[in-house]
Amino acid sequence: MATWRNLLALTVLAVGTVPLIAVFPGQSVAARELVPDKAVMVMRHGIRAPLDGEVPAGTRTAAPWPAWSVAESVVTPHGERALEIVARADRQLLARRGLLDRAGCPKPGKVAITANTSPRAIASGEAYAHGFAQGCGLEVAHRAAGEVDPIFEPLRARATAFDASAAVADIERATGGMAALVKRDRAELALLDTVLGCGGDCLPPGAPAVAPGGDGHDIALSGQIRSASGIAQVLLLQYLEGMPADQVGWGRIDEKGLERLGRLHADLFTVFTRPPYMASHQASALGRRILDNLERGPDFEVLMGHDTNVTALAAALDVDLSASGYATNDVPPGGAILIERLHDRRTGERFVRVSYRTQPPAALRALRGDVSLTPLVLPACGTELCPYAAFVSRSAAGLRRGRPERFAAWSAQRIAAIAVKRAAGHVRVVQQEQGGLGLLVDMGRAPYEAELPPLRISGFALGGGPFAPEFAVGGAGGEAIDPDRRQFDGQPAREPFQRGIAGRIGRSPDRPGRGRTGHQDHRGIGAQPG
Repeated sequence: MATWRNLLALTVLAVGTVPLIAVFPGQSVAARELVPDKAVMVMRHGIRAPLDGEVPAGTRTAAPWPAWSVAESVVTPHGERALEIVARADRQLLARRGLLDRAGCPKPGKVAITANTSPRAIASGEAYAHGFAQGCGLEVAHRAAGEVDPIFEPLRARATAFDASAAVADIERATGGMAALVKRDRAELALLDTVLGCGGDCLPPGAPAVAPGGDGHDIALSGQIRSASGIAQVLLLQYLEGMPADQVGWGRIDEKGLERLGRLHADLFTVFTRPPYMASHQASALGRRILDNLERGPDFEVLMGHDTNVTALAAALDVDLSASGYATNDVPPGGAILIERLHDRRTGERFVRVSYRTQPPAALRALRGDVSLTPLVLPACGTELCPYAAFVSRSAAGLRRGRPERFAAWSAQRIAAIAVKRAAGHVRVVQQEQGGLGLLVDMGRAPYEAELPPLRISGFALGGGPFAPEFAVGGAGGEAIDPDRRQFDGQPAREPFQRGIAGRIGRSPDRPGRGRTGHQDHRGIGAQPG
């Protein structure tokens, strides 16, 4: 029998449906009628002013940097307008594909927008909501100011069992080392020197290096890669903001040159999100949220975050992000990954389609409605249309890459997870068996986020949600212990769950650093990303 790996598909966009002709070896040609029923978009915030430290101290230029109309890190009015425009385009796309109505206010529970706690992410979510459903009062959900959201900033939230030394070792393996990146990018670094116009060696001195951060749960990047990445981004932001040509890199750079310099900014993600170990941790809570939403969330949810979120998700899916006008894996403001779940009306079979949605640089600069939608072919599926079960299983595997030792007790096909919540005055453990999806229970969503203090469950650390910083379960033969000696859903205390896949539960104190705030200046990833 043919497997999903043999699927050869041709998709044709149409109003309301996506007809598919699928040819399987040994089978006759069969027409499929596919329609989307769920979609999740992971999106970078809008055009903003430079972050504090994004141009490092000690950078030399021939002239002062142009002034911005807003404070550092704030989304500009131009950026908000661009988000409104792309939101309207997104709605029309989803309407053409049959997921949402073309106009009017979405029905309650049909559309959701969730933003990180950074002001630029919240402002971007609000602008997007205004463009998507003007006058409908579509709310943007986010945590309170000062809180760290593990969906968008898992390392700051201590949401995974992150080992900085292991991360650095994997980064070095994946990149060949920071000196190798500098050597690879010497032409782009020379172009950047020309733009800065200082006469040569304009970047602050220092050897390129990556090392564990001071708290052991962060990565510190220094040297030319760190300096050049931020400066390259600032120059692109000048262009996208619509600054006069003589203020964009002091008139010494054009759109093609900015695309070349984008490689320097993409180096940031080559270090911080694309190596397997980094991807598995950076996309962990985000990946769980996405899979949870595809199964039982609103019809459409936007997760408004940062470039690190989009690139980490791409790395977990094992795809590169390419769009006209930008360097590979350099996600522009408003750039997003769109994940759709579809079903065949005739057979009930379910599929997933993944796309990279951007606007060209000239369109963002001129506030035009041009949108680029690039299909992404997941290597695990081999086609633009991926069977849903395969997508879930392979996505779970992508989140586990870089730390396989923590999953030694789990079957590749059947993963048992435990969702923890407060009930009847004590902690209750409920086992969920949903294939690969079971692992991906989102511990950051209600009712867990409102009810449950931090937990630790001994055994194999799975790096769970925000309130289970080292969420874990024991291997075969382990027992589930009720701390209050109560029963779990009718099971006697101490009785193992299905072959003993469960764990011991105990309170753990709040992790240090959970309330830290600050702006990402790209020296490390412990502060808010860009």
